[in-house]
Amino acid sequence: MDPSAVLPPGPGESVWTQLWRYVPRPGEFLERCRRDHGDRFTVRLAGFGTFVMLARPSAVLEVFRGDPTALHSGEANRFLAAIVGSRSVLVLDEAAHADQRRALVPALHGERMRAHVDSMRRATEESIANWPRGAPFPLEPRLREITLRTILEVVLGIGGRAADDPAPARTERLRRDIGLLLAYSRVPFAIVLAQITPHRLLKRLSFLPYYRELRRIDATLRELLRERRDHRVAGDDVVADLLRARRTDGTMADVEELRDAVMTLLLAGHDTTAVALAWVFEQVLERPAVHAALRAELGRVVGEEGVRAEQLPRLAYLDAVVHEALRIRTVVPFVTRRVMRPLRVDGHDYPAGVHICPCSHLVHRDPDLYPEPESFRAERFLERRFGPHEWFPFGGGDRLCTGMAFALTQMKVVIATVLSRVDLRRPAGARSRVVRRGVLMAPSDGVQVEVAGTS
Repeated sequence: MDPSAVLPPGPGESVWTQLWRYVPRPGEFLERCRRDHGDRFTVRLAGFGTFVMLARPSAVLEVFRGDPTALHSGEANRFLAAIVGSRSVLVLDEAAHADQRRALVPALHGERMRAHVDSMRRATEESIANWPRGAPFPLEPRLREITLRTILEVVLGIGGRAADDPAPARTERLRRDIGLLLAYSRVPFAIVLAQITPHRLLKRLSFLPYYRELRRIDATLRELLRERRDHRVAGDDVVADLLRARRTDGTMADVEELRDAVMTLLLAGHDTTAVALAWVFEQVLERPAVHAALRAELGRVVGEEGVRAEQLPRLAYLDAVVHEALRIRTVVPFVTRRVMRPLRVDGHDYPAGVHICPCSHLVHRDPDLYPEPESFRAERFLERRFGPHEWFPFGGGDRLCTGMAFALTQMKVVIATVLSRVDLRRPAGARSRVVRRGVLMAPSDGVQVEVAGTS
């Protein structure tokens, strides 16, 4: 970046102090910066670079509509390559990124996605049957088991009904290894280690438990993917779509590219959803009126039978509750674009090398857009429709999460199933603070709950 460039004002602390303040409590740090410097401010984080946070919806809209050759999100996410691989859709840009998105979209949208509702409901019901009775327990790990089982089935075609799984031992090994990998990655400053240490060096550090688990997962995935590719195993899962897809030059993905695509979906497609679900339950269970209204809607629409795909559009209040919970509890506080050539956004000139960041955590707390932003009011999403630059927990523009529709569907199916089957309560005194777990903002206590009865 040109050191003489004039950027918006920001904190005056050293880059290391800003990093130390930001990493453990990003929400508090960003809110303080906006109070001190306004809706556009510059943050400098040691090892990461220079970031300009944008908290004005009009500026966010410009970025989301910006030229993808001038604004690279993959370039900004390079530190994730240590987790998902260098050919993941998260770290690619331009034509390579478009090819990956084109291959991933079919299985996660429309009728193909709706066809997975039964699997989502079945996984939730089987999990509920094993929840403790008579004692508090953290809900988030149980939700993670549900979302992992579902994503394994959707992406790889495994992990559903045990009788239908051709290699149950391998599936269980993969499920266990993914769980351990994510446990190691949830250390608050793991994101810093991944950024400041060269990717090639990190993968050679065999003594790190994280990379030991990653190698085990890699071996299992490559074995499975080679089997699918070499034997032309058909199916309606994501891997089948990837095997059928062709790049713009007519070539097909090799095993390494398949591995990175699958790893991205397995990790980003279940852990983020589980954390988001945990936050929804945290918000709902602390508000008896919201809890009662949800159960009443489920009683009217779903009845005693399990929720079905065709009923989801009629669960308007549930949809509004999910949107409001994701507004208040931002799982990822901002998205990033690296400026590749000098660019003007929202009336300000930015040099190449700087990162400009639509900040969902701050936009979602804009009192002009969301009156009384700290109050939970699901009705606001029934009263008006918010634009993709006003509510964007899944990113936006050409980088809108390919799994957004799938994630929202799964969240609604899981919530509807849980609230229809059991009466959950928060134990007396239970409170969930926002803490960093890797790249996600998660509940400190895993959202402690207890089963007060069955429905």
